Amino acid sequence: MNAPGTDAPSTRIFCSYRRADDADLFNGVVRNLVRDLRSYYKADTGQTLEIFLDRDELRWGDDFESAISQAVQDAAFFMPIITANYFESEWCRKEFYGFYSKAQSLGVAELILPVVLAGSHLISSSGSDSIARIIATIQHFDWSDPWQQGADSAAWRTAITRMVQRIRELQDSAEARLTANLLSDSTADSADPTDHQAGGRPAEGARDRETGQVLSEVVVSFADVSKLASDAVALLAAMDEGLRQIPSDSANSRLERARFSADFGPKAVALDRRAADAVGQALDIDVRLRRMYSEASANGRSWGSEDLKREIRQGSQAVGSAMDDLVPVSSAANRLRGPGLKTVSIPVSRLIQSLRDLSLLIDRWETWL
Repeated sequence: MNAPGTDAPSTRIFCSYRRADDADLFNGVVRNLVRDLRSYYKADTGQTLEIFLDRDELRWGDDFESAISQAVQDAAFFMPIITANYFESEWCRKEFYGFYSKAQSLGVAELILPVVLAGSHLISSSGSDSIARIIATIQHFDWSDPWQQGADSAAWRTAITRMVQRIRELQDSAEARLTANLLSDSTADSADPTDHQAGGRPAEGARDRETGQVLSEVVVSFADVSKLASDAVALLAAMDEGLRQIPSDSANSRLERARFSADFGPKAVALDRRAADAVGQALDIDVRLRRMYSEASANGRSWGSEDLKREIRQGSQAVGSAMDDLVPVSSAANRLRGPGLKTVSIPVSRLIQSLRDLSLLIDRWETWL
Protein backbone atom coordinates (compact mmCIF):
# COMPACT_ATOMS: atom_id res chain seq x y z
CA MET A 1 0.00 0.00 0.00
CA ASN A 2 1.03 3.59 -0.49
CA ALA A 3 2.29 5.72 2.38
CA PRO A 4 -0.32 7.71 4.35
CA GLY A 5 -0.94 11.13 2.96
CA THR A 6 -0.23 10.28 -0.67
CA ASP A 7 -3.09 10.71 -3.11
CA ALA A 8 -2.16 7.84 -5.42
CA PRO A 9 -4.94 5.25 -5.66
CA SER A 10 -4.07 2.38 -3.34
CA THR A 11 -7.20 0.28 -3.70
CA ARG A 12 -9.58 -0.43 -6.55
CA ILE A 13 -13.04 -1.97 -6.35
CA PHE A 14 -15.09 -3.19 -9.28
CA CYS A 15 -18.77 -3.06 -8.36
CA SER A 16 -21.21 -5.45 -10.05
CA TYR A 17 -24.96 -4.92 -9.64
CA ARG A 18 -28.35 -4.78 -11.32
CA ARG A 19 -29.15 -1.18 -12.16
CA ALA A 20 -32.85 -1.79 -11.58
CA ASP A 21 -32.09 -2.66 -7.94
CA ASP A 22 -30.39 0.67 -7.34
CA ALA A 23 -32.91 2.76 -9.27
CA ASP A 24 -36.13 1.15 -8.08
CA LEU A 25 -36.60 -0.63 -4.76
CA PHE A 26 -33.33 0.42 -3.10
CA ASN A 27 -33.52 4.11 -4.03
CA GLY A 28 -29.87 4.80 -4.82
CA VAL A 29 -28.38 2.60 -2.09
CA VAL A 30 -25.50 1.46 -4.32
CA ARG A 31 -24.40 5.00 -5.10
CA ASN A 32 -24.78 6.00 -1.43
CA LEU A 33 -22.62 3.02 -0.46
CA VAL A 34 -19.96 3.95 -3.01
CA ARG A 35 -19.99 7.61 -1.96
CA ASP A 36 -19.55 6.85 1.74
CA LEU A 37 -16.91 4.16 1.19
CA ARG A 38 -14.82 6.60 -0.83
CA SER A 39 -15.20 9.35 1.75
CA TYR A 40 -14.48 7.26 4.83
CA TYR A 41 -11.60 5.39 3.20
CA LYS A 42 -9.96 8.73 2.40
CA ALA A 43 -10.54 9.96 5.95
CA ASP A 44 -9.27 6.71 7.48
CA THR A 45 -6.19 6.11 5.31
CA GLY A 46 -5.37 9.40 3.62
CA GLN A 47 -5.52 7.55 0.31
CA THR A 48 -7.92 7.44 -2.62
CA LEU A 49 -10.33 4.57 -3.13
CA GLU A 50 -11.22 3.95 -6.78
CA ILE A 51 -14.62 2.32 -7.27
CA PHE A 52 -15.74 1.49 -10.79
CA LEU A 53 -19.51 1.44 -10.81
CA ASP A 54 -21.12 1.64 -14.24
CA ARG A 55 -20.33 -0.71 -17.09
CA ASP A 56 -18.74 2.12 -19.05
CA GLU A 57 -16.36 2.67 -16.13
CA LEU A 58 -15.33 -0.96 -15.67
CA ARG A 59 -12.93 -0.87 -18.63
CA TRP A 60 -13.18 -4.57 -19.42
CA GLY A 61 -12.64 -3.88 -23.12
CA ASP A 62 -12.92 -6.63 -25.69
CA ASP A 63 -10.69 -9.08 -23.80
CA PHE A 64 -12.83 -9.70 -20.73
CA GLU A 65 -10.75 -12.59 -19.36
CA SER A 66 -7.41 -10.76 -19.61
CA ALA A 67 -8.87 -7.63 -18.00
CA ILE A 68 -10.21 -9.60 -15.02
CA SER A 69 -6.96 -11.54 -14.71
CA GLN A 70 -4.98 -8.31 -14.54
CA ALA A 71 -7.40 -6.80 -12.02
CA VAL A 72 -6.99 -9.77 -9.65
CA GLN A 73 -3.19 -9.77 -10.05
CA ASP A 74 -3.26 -6.08 -9.07
CA ALA A 75 -5.20 -6.98 -5.88
CA ALA A 76 -8.37 -5.21 -7.02
CA PHE A 77 -11.56 -6.13 -5.18
CA PHE A 78 -14.77 -7.36 -6.79
CA MET A 79 -17.92 -6.22 -4.97
CA PRO A 80 -21.16 -7.80 -6.21
CA ILE A 81 -24.29 -6.15 -4.79
CA ILE A 82 -26.52 -9.14 -4.13
CA THR A 83 -30.28 -9.43 -4.43
CA ALA A 84 -32.29 -12.28 -5.92
CA ASN A 85 -32.29 -10.22 -9.13
CA TYR A 86 -28.50 -10.43 -9.32
CA PHE A 87 -28.65 -14.19 -9.82
CA GLU A 88 -30.90 -13.72 -12.87
CA SER A 89 -28.43 -11.53 -14.80
CA GLU A 90 -26.25 -13.44 -17.26
CA TRP A 91 -23.71 -10.59 -17.34
CA CYS A 92 -23.49 -10.39 -13.54
CA ARG A 93 -22.94 -14.15 -13.37
CA LYS A 94 -20.20 -13.92 -16.00
CA GLU A 95 -18.43 -11.19 -13.99
CA PHE A 96 -18.76 -13.16 -10.74
CA TYR A 97 -17.47 -16.44 -12.16
CA GLY A 98 -14.60 -14.71 -13.93
CA PHE A 99 -13.35 -12.95 -10.80
CA TYR A 100 -13.96 -15.90 -8.49
CA SER A 101 -12.14 -18.40 -10.69
CA LYS A 102 -9.09 -16.18 -11.13
CA ALA A 103 -8.97 -15.23 -7.44
CA GLN A 104 -9.26 -18.87 -6.39
CA SER A 105 -6.50 -19.91 -8.78
CA LEU A 106 -4.17 -17.41 -7.08
CA GLY A 107 -5.33 -18.18 -3.53
CA VAL A 108 -6.87 -14.73 -2.96
CA ALA A 109 -10.60 -15.41 -2.74
CA GLU A 110 -10.73 -12.63 -0.12
CA LEU A 111 -10.75 -10.18 -3.03
CA ILE A 112 -14.41 -11.13 -3.59
CA LEU A 113 -16.53 -8.90 -1.31
CA PRO A 114 -20.27 -9.56 -1.78
CA VAL A 115 -22.68 -7.07 -0.22
CA VAL A 116 -26.08 -8.70 0.39
CA LEU A 117 -28.93 -6.19 0.19
CA ALA A 118 -31.79 -8.67 0.01
CA GLY A 119 -32.30 -12.40 -0.32
CA SER A 120 -29.97 -13.34 2.53
CA HIS A 121 -32.05 -16.50 3.03
CA LEU A 122 -30.73 -17.66 -0.35
CA ILE A 123 -27.10 -17.49 0.83
CA SER A 124 -26.39 -21.02 2.00
CA SER A 125 -23.74 -23.64 1.36
CA SER A 126 -26.60 -26.02 0.54
CA GLY A 127 -28.57 -23.43 -1.46
CA SER A 128 -29.99 -23.94 -4.91
CA ASP A 129 -27.89 -21.34 -6.75
CA SER A 130 -24.19 -21.97 -7.34
CA ILE A 131 -23.19 -18.34 -6.80
CA ALA A 132 -25.22 -18.19 -3.58
CA ARG A 133 -23.36 -21.29 -2.37
CA ILE A 134 -20.01 -19.66 -3.12
CA ILE A 135 -20.98 -16.48 -1.28
CA ALA A 136 -21.90 -18.55 1.79
CA THR A 137 -18.32 -19.85 1.98
CA ILE A 138 -16.50 -16.51 1.68
CA GLN A 139 -16.39 -13.15 3.42
CA HIS A 140 -19.59 -11.19 2.74
CA PHE A 141 -21.48 -8.26 4.23
CA ASP A 142 -25.18 -8.39 5.13
CA TRP A 143 -26.38 -4.88 4.27
CA SER A 144 -30.11 -5.42 4.81
CA ASP A 145 -30.22 -3.68 8.19
CA PRO A 146 -28.04 -0.65 7.27
CA TRP A 147 -30.16 -0.17 4.13
CA GLN A 148 -33.41 -0.30 6.12
CA GLN A 149 -32.03 2.12 8.71
CA GLY A 150 -30.94 4.56 5.99
CA ALA A 151 -27.71 6.26 4.92
CA ASP A 152 -27.96 8.78 7.78
CA SER A 153 -28.30 6.13 10.49
CA ALA A 154 -25.78 4.91 13.06
CA ALA A 155 -26.16 1.37 11.68
CA TRP A 156 -25.08 2.60 8.23
CA ARG A 157 -22.07 4.51 9.57
CA THR A 158 -20.99 1.55 11.69
CA ALA A 159 -21.25 -0.79 8.72
CA ILE A 160 -19.20 1.59 6.53
CA THR A 161 -16.50 1.81 9.20
CA ARG A 162 -16.28 -1.97 9.53
CA MET A 163 -16.18 -2.47 5.78
CA VAL A 164 -13.31 -0.02 5.32
CA GLN A 165 -11.37 -1.71 8.11
CA ARG A 166 -11.96 -5.10 6.53
CA ILE A 167 -10.92 -3.86 3.09
CA ARG A 168 -7.60 -2.63 4.52
CA GLU A 169 -6.95 -5.97 6.23
CA LEU A 170 -7.91 -8.06 3.22
CA GLN A 171 -5.86 -5.97 0.82
CA ASP A 172 -2.77 -6.44 2.95
CA SER A 173 -3.24 -10.22 3.08
CA ALA A 174 -4.02 -10.45 -0.66
CA GLU A 175 -1.00 -8.37 -1.63
CA ALA A 176 1.22 -10.52 0.59
CA ARG A 177 -0.14 -13.70 -1.04
CA LEU A 178 0.27 -12.35 -4.56
CA THR A 179 3.82 -11.24 -3.81
CA ALA A 180 4.63 -14.70 -2.42
CA ASN A 181 3.19 -16.25 -5.58
CA LEU A 182 5.44 -14.09 -7.75
CA LEU A 183 8.53 -14.98 -5.72
CA SER A 184 7.63 -18.67 -5.81
CA ASP A 185 7.11 -18.53 -9.58
CA SER A 186 10.44 -16.77 -10.01
CA THR A 187 12.23 -19.39 -7.91
CA ALA A 188 10.61 -22.23 -9.84
CA ASP A 189 11.47 -20.67 -13.20
CA SER A 190 15.14 -20.35 -12.30
CA ALA A 191 15.41 -23.83 -10.77
CA ASP A 192 16.53 -27.02 -12.49
CA PRO A 193 13.31 -28.51 -13.95
CA THR A 194 14.27 -31.91 -12.51
CA ASP A 195 14.73 -30.53 -9.00
CA HIS A 196 11.74 -31.52 -6.86
CA GLN A 197 13.13 -29.63 -3.88
CA ALA A 198 13.08 -26.20 -5.51
CA GLY A 199 10.26 -25.06 -3.27
CA GLY A 200 8.23 -23.69 -6.16
CA ARG A 201 6.00 -25.32 -8.78
CA PRO A 202 6.28 -29.07 -9.43
CA ALA A 203 9.00 -30.41 -11.74
CA GLU A 204 8.23 -30.82 -15.42
CA GLY A 205 7.22 -34.48 -15.15
CA ALA A 206 4.89 -33.85 -12.23
CA ARG A 207 3.47 -30.77 -13.95
CA ASP A 208 2.78 -32.74 -17.12
CA ARG A 209 1.02 -35.46 -15.12
CA GLU A 210 -1.11 -32.89 -13.32
CA THR A 211 -1.97 -31.22 -16.63
CA GLY A 212 -2.92 -34.56 -18.16
CA GLN A 213 -5.13 -35.36 -15.17
CA VAL A 214 -7.00 -32.06 -15.34
CA LEU A 215 -7.47 -32.25 -19.11
CA SER A 216 -8.78 -35.79 -18.72
CA GLU A 217 -11.28 -34.45 -16.18
CA VAL A 218 -12.33 -31.87 -18.77
CA VAL A 219 -13.09 -34.66 -21.24
CA VAL A 220 -15.16 -36.51 -18.63
CA SER A 221 -16.92 -33.27 -17.67
CA PHE A 222 -17.90 -32.66 -21.29
CA ALA A 223 -19.42 -36.14 -21.50
CA ASP A 224 -21.33 -35.63 -18.22
CA VAL A 225 -22.64 -32.23 -19.28
CA SER A 226 -23.71 -33.54 -22.69
CA LYS A 227 -25.67 -36.34 -20.97
CA LEU A 228 -27.15 -33.86 -18.50
CA ALA A 229 -28.28 -31.52 -21.29
CA SER A 230 -29.76 -34.45 -23.24
CA ASP A 231 -31.68 -35.61 -20.17
CA ALA A 232 -32.93 -32.04 -19.66
CA VAL A 233 -34.13 -31.93 -23.27
CA ALA A 234 -36.02 -35.20 -22.79
CA LEU A 235 -37.60 -33.99 -19.53
CA LEU A 236 -38.66 -30.63 -20.97
CA ALA A 237 -40.09 -32.28 -24.08
CA ALA A 238 -42.12 -34.67 -21.91
CA MET A 239 -43.29 -31.74 -19.77
CA ASP A 240 -44.30 -29.80 -22.85
CA GLU A 241 -46.44 -32.71 -24.00
CA GLY A 242 -47.88 -33.12 -20.51
CA LEU A 243 -48.83 -29.44 -20.29
CA ARG A 244 -50.70 -29.73 -23.57
CA GLN A 245 -52.86 -32.48 -22.05
CA ILE A 246 -54.06 -30.33 -19.15
CA PRO A 247 -57.65 -29.20 -19.88
CA SER A 248 -58.55 -25.53 -19.77
CA ASP A 249 -61.66 -25.83 -17.53
CA SER A 250 -60.80 -25.01 -13.92
CA ALA A 251 -62.18 -28.10 -12.18
CA ASN A 252 -60.33 -30.68 -14.25
CA SER A 253 -57.34 -28.38 -14.63
CA ARG A 254 -56.56 -28.42 -10.90
CA LEU A 255 -56.62 -32.21 -10.76
CA GLU A 256 -54.42 -32.60 -13.86
CA ARG A 257 -51.95 -30.00 -12.58
CA ALA A 258 -51.65 -31.96 -9.34
CA ARG A 259 -50.99 -35.16 -11.28
CA PHE A 260 -48.50 -33.37 -13.52
CA SER A 261 -46.58 -32.04 -10.49
CA ALA A 262 -46.59 -35.43 -8.77
CA ASP A 263 -45.16 -37.02 -11.92
CA PHE A 264 -42.60 -34.44 -12.99
CA GLY A 265 -41.67 -32.76 -9.69
CA PRO A 266 -39.32 -35.51 -8.40
CA LYS A 267 -37.72 -35.87 -11.85
CA ALA A 268 -37.07 -32.12 -12.04
CA VAL A 269 -35.60 -32.05 -8.53
CA ALA A 270 -33.26 -34.97 -9.29
CA LEU A 271 -32.03 -33.39 -12.51
CA ASP A 272 -31.62 -30.02 -10.78
CA ARG A 273 -29.37 -31.64 -8.17
CA ARG A 274 -27.27 -33.29 -10.86
CA ALA A 275 -26.87 -29.93 -12.58
CA ALA A 276 -25.88 -28.16 -9.36
CA ASP A 277 -23.23 -30.82 -8.70
CA ALA A 278 -21.98 -30.47 -12.28
CA VAL A 279 -21.54 -26.70 -11.84
CA GLY A 280 -19.53 -27.27 -8.65
CA GLN A 281 -17.27 -29.76 -10.40
CA ALA A 282 -16.88 -27.46 -13.41
CA LEU A 283 -15.88 -24.56 -11.16
CA ASP A 284 -13.20 -26.72 -9.54
CA ILE A 285 -11.85 -27.67 -12.97
CA ASP A 286 -12.10 -24.05 -14.11
CA VAL A 287 -9.88 -22.83 -11.27
CA ARG A 288 -7.18 -25.44 -11.93
CA LEU A 289 -7.37 -25.07 -15.70
CA ARG A 290 -7.06 -21.29 -15.43
CA ARG A 291 -3.98 -21.61 -13.20
CA MET A 292 -2.28 -24.01 -15.63
CA TYR A 293 -3.13 -21.84 -18.62
CA SER A 294 -1.72 -18.75 -16.88
CA GLU A 295 1.53 -20.55 -15.98
CA ALA A 296 1.96 -21.96 -19.48
CA SER A 297 1.28 -18.58 -21.10
CA ALA A 298 3.67 -16.78 -18.77
CA ASN A 299 6.45 -19.22 -19.66
CA GLY A 300 5.67 -19.45 -23.37
CA ARG A 301 5.21 -23.20 -23.41
CA SER A 302 2.52 -25.45 -24.83
CA TRP A 303 0.62 -27.75 -22.53
CA GLY A 304 -1.41 -30.93 -22.87
CA SER A 305 -1.15 -33.64 -25.52
CA GLU A 306 -2.68 -33.12 -28.95
CA ASP A 307 -4.81 -36.26 -28.48
CA LEU A 308 -6.39 -34.82 -25.33
CA LYS A 309 -6.92 -31.46 -26.97
CA ARG A 310 -8.65 -33.17 -29.87
CA GLU A 311 -10.93 -35.04 -27.46
CA ILE A 312 -11.69 -31.77 -25.70
CA ARG A 313 -12.63 -30.03 -28.94
CA GLN A 314 -14.91 -32.93 -29.83
CA GLY A 315 -16.43 -32.86 -26.35
CA SER A 316 -17.01 -29.14 -26.61
CA GLN A 317 -18.82 -29.58 -29.91
CA ALA A 318 -21.01 -32.31 -28.37
CA VAL A 319 -21.92 -30.03 -25.45
CA GLY A 320 -22.73 -27.20 -27.84
CA SER A 321 -25.01 -29.46 -29.88
CA ALA A 322 -26.78 -30.70 -26.74
CA MET A 323 -27.28 -27.13 -25.51
CA ASP A 324 -28.69 -26.13 -28.90
CA ASP A 325 -31.28 -28.90 -28.56
CA LEU A 326 -32.56 -27.21 -25.40
CA VAL A 327 -33.79 -24.13 -27.26
CA PRO A 328 -36.84 -25.65 -28.99
CA VAL A 329 -38.16 -27.24 -25.77
CA SER A 330 -37.29 -24.47 -23.29
CA SER A 331 -40.70 -22.88 -23.90
CA ALA A 332 -42.11 -25.55 -21.60
CA ALA A 333 -40.36 -23.84 -18.68
CA ASN A 334 -42.13 -20.57 -19.50
CA ARG A 335 -45.49 -22.32 -19.34
CA LEU A 336 -44.93 -23.73 -15.85
CA ARG A 337 -46.98 -21.01 -14.22
CA GLY A 338 -50.17 -21.11 -12.24
CA PRO A 339 -51.50 -22.92 -9.17
CA GLY A 340 -50.08 -26.33 -8.41
CA LEU A 341 -46.96 -26.10 -10.62
CA LYS A 342 -44.48 -24.45 -8.26
CA THR A 343 -42.89 -27.76 -7.22
CA VAL A 344 -41.94 -28.24 -10.88
CA SER A 345 -41.27 -24.68 -12.03
CA ILE A 346 -38.68 -23.87 -9.35
CA PRO A 347 -36.31 -26.83 -9.95
CA VAL A 348 -36.73 -26.48 -13.73
CA SER A 349 -35.78 -22.80 -13.54
CA ARG A 350 -32.70 -23.68 -11.48
CA LEU A 351 -31.82 -26.49 -13.88
CA ILE A 352 -31.86 -24.17 -16.87
CA GLN A 353 -29.73 -21.60 -15.04
CA SER A 354 -27.19 -24.29 -14.11
CA LEU A 355 -26.99 -25.39 -17.73
CA ARG A 356 -26.37 -21.78 -18.76
CA ASP A 357 -23.62 -21.53 -16.15
CA LEU A 358 -22.03 -24.71 -17.46
CA SER A 359 -22.13 -23.36 -20.99
CA LEU A 360 -20.52 -20.12 -19.80
CA LEU A 361 -17.67 -21.97 -18.08
CA ILE A 362 -17.09 -24.53 -20.80
CA ASP A 363 -17.05 -21.98 -23.62
CA ARG A 364 -13.83 -20.45 -22.33
CA TRP A 365 -12.03 -23.75 -21.70
CA GLU A 366 -11.55 -24.39 -25.38
CA THR A 367 -10.09 -20.88 -25.85
CA TRP A 368 -7.40 -21.71 -23.27
CA LEU A 369 -6.29 -24.72 -25.29
